[in-house]
Amino acid sequence: MAYSTDWNKDYLQLKAVRAKFKQKVGIMTKLEQETMREAIDGMVRSVFPRVVQGARSELHDSVNAYNQALSKRDQARKGHINRLNSRSVSEETERFAMRVKAALNMPVDPIRKESVASRLFDLYQEAKQSGMMEKLVGFRDAVSSIPESAYPDSERMPVSILVRSICNDTEASIQSPEVAAAEKELEDARYGVLVAKTKLKEYAKELDEPDPAGVFAYGAFTALYRTVEITSDGGVKVYDDNSPEVTGVREISKQDSIAVGGE
Repeated sequence: MAYSTDWNKDYLQLKAVRAKFKQKVGIMTKLEQETMREAIDGMVRSVFPRVVQGARSELHDSVNAYNQALSKRDQARKGHINRLNSRSVSEETERFAMRVKAALNMPVDPIRKESVASRLFDLYQEAKQSGMMEKLVGFRDAVSSIPESAYPDSERMPVSILVRSICNDTEASIQSPEVAAAEKELEDARYGVLVAKTKLKEYAKELDEPDPAGVFAYGAFTALYRTVEITSDGGVKVYDDNSPEVTGVREISKQDSIAVGGE
C-alpha cells in the first residue's frame, strides 16, 4: 500500500481501514481476518513515527498560540491599567496595604463570628462599591502583594481562594472592549491546547498505544501528552521530555535513600 507525505491523511486512512474491519469482521473468514489484521499492523508500523511527529507539531503549535494570546491579553490589561490615574492607584495601594496588614494581624473575635477572610472581603466590597477603578485596582494590588506565608495557618486556604477570586473579579470589573477581546482569544487558545491533548488520546488508540491519560500509561503518545499540562487555574505548563513529570522518574536524594534502605 502506498503512503502519502501527509501524515494526517495516512492516519485518517488507517482509521478508516480499522472502522471498515470492525464493521465487517463478523462476516469475514478467519483467513480474511488474519490478513486484514496483518495489513493494519503494517500500516501502524509505517505511519507511527510520522503521526507522532505530526502530533508533536500540533501540540507545540497550540501551546505557541496560547503563549501569544497570553502575551496579548497581558499587554491589553497593562494598557488599560495605564489609562487609570497611576498616582491615585499608588496612593490607594498604600492605604489599603496598611489596612490589609491590620486585617491579617488583628486577633479574631469568635463572638462576632469574625475571620480574616471576612475582613478582607469587607475591604474588597468597600473598594468595589466606591465606584472608583483606582481604588479597586489599589486594593487588588495591595492584597495580592501579601505572600501566602503571611496568611494565618487556620485560614490559609479560604484566604488564598478569596484573594484569587478578588484578583479575577477585579480584572473582570475593569475590562475594556480590547481586554475582553484578548480574554476571548486566550480562552480560545486554551481550548486549542485541550483539543490538541485530546487528539493524542485518539492517535494513541488508533496506533495501538494505551490511553495517555492513564496513570500507568506508557509509550510515545503518553510522553507527549505529559509534556503539556493545563493547570487548575487555567494556565498551561510545558515540561521537558526528560523531566520527572514526563518520565515519572524522580531522583532519590541521599536522605531519601537512607530513609528507604538505610546505610
